[in-house]
Amino acid sequence: RPISDFILSDEVLLELYGDMFESSLVVSKETLSKDWARGLSIVGLDDCVTFCFTSSYGKTYHKSSGSLFSRVTRRGKDVKRVSDMAAEHEGNIRLFAPEELLRIFGFGEEYKYPEGMRLKSRYKLIGQSVNVKVVDYVM
Repeated sequence: RPISDFILSDEVLLELYGDMFESSLVVSKETLSKDWARGLSIVGLDDCVTFCFTSSYGKTYHKSSGSLFSRVTRRGKDVKRVSDMAAEHEGNIRLFAPEELLRIFGFGEEYKYPEGMRLKSRYKLIGQSVNVKVVDYVM
């Protein structure tokens, strides 16, 4: 299925995260300015494959630390890999929200994180999980 099936709108994310939306989910200019940022896994709405999401998602960045989402590019392969990724993509590359990862992992819409759970704890929890649809298929 395409990533678009799992993505929440910016309006919904603003409702969930308020003022913390930009600072918590959007990849910083500082991070995108690093030479290695060109190698990050970035996907768009039409992509159907991501890198593995682990419990350290959002904590460290490297090419296999879990895919990032482009808010403006339909396919990750179309993301311009330029020497100054910050100048090209500032504000347009973000982490997947934990709620989106629940959807990707096959959890039902009724599943919610405990109220007040920190963002890092949410990523850790889902990163230590398995895809519900895959387990259902194997069982």
